[in-house]
Amino acid sequence: MNTMLSLLAAAASHSSAEQQRIANNLANVQNPGFKEILSHVESLPEKEQNALSAAIPYSRFFVPFRQGALEKSSNNMDFSLQGEGFFVLEKEESKKYLRSFHAGLDSQGYLVNSDGLRLCTEDGHLRIDPEKASLLEVDKKGIVSLGTERIGKLKIVTLETTQPQEGTPGYSFDQPKGEEKDAASCEVCQGYLEKSTADSLESMTDMIANLRYLEANQKILRTLDQSYQGLIEQS
Repeated sequence: MNTMLSLLAAAASHSSAEQQRIANNLANVQNPGFKEILSHVESLPEKEQNALSAAIPYSRFFVPFRQGALEKSSNNMDFSLQGEGFFVLEKEESKKYLRSFHAGLDSQGYLVNSDGLRLCTEDGHLRIDPEKASLLEVDKKGIVSLGTERIGKLKIVTLETTQPQEGTPGYSFDQPKGEEKDAASCEVCQGYLEKSTADSLESMTDMIANLRYLEANQKILRTLDQSYQGLIEQS
């Protein structure tokens, strides 16, 4: 294949992946606990460096563990964490680790997220009388009380790997690598939601810049096509 066409195809692929990354960030600006997906350009290993590969940026996507701003919601069923740690939610064979979420009560009185996964305590799942839901209090250490009665302690853990799976909403994990460890220095914030670390203005600016990059490649492709067409007509 013509070297120039290979370069243009690689550049278009890079730009398309960037566009998907930016669009995903933009779509999750209002999603509590979402962590912005970033990209950075890396140098290629020596054995892979050649005239073709060196001309195309080699980018890798990553999600930095960065604390989002906590926004007060005044809803005692909203929960967030300050510091490195995750809530554990599970049901049957499904399990997730979340930074921030709005809880509700299922038909059996268990605290669940929007997917129906139950909020875990150190000895099971958090279950309360729906009529006493307004009395629910969780202190910074995760100790849960209904009025003056202590009913459990939330299970808050840290994970060896802090890279969420692609496509998961918010900052969540389905099957993290490594073992769970107690999050000793993490604080629970009841009545708060952790805001997304994605910025709408920054994402829009990045999207416009990337579109211009893609348009420039398309113009080069059209020029190259016209040049080849002229050569064919002359032959």
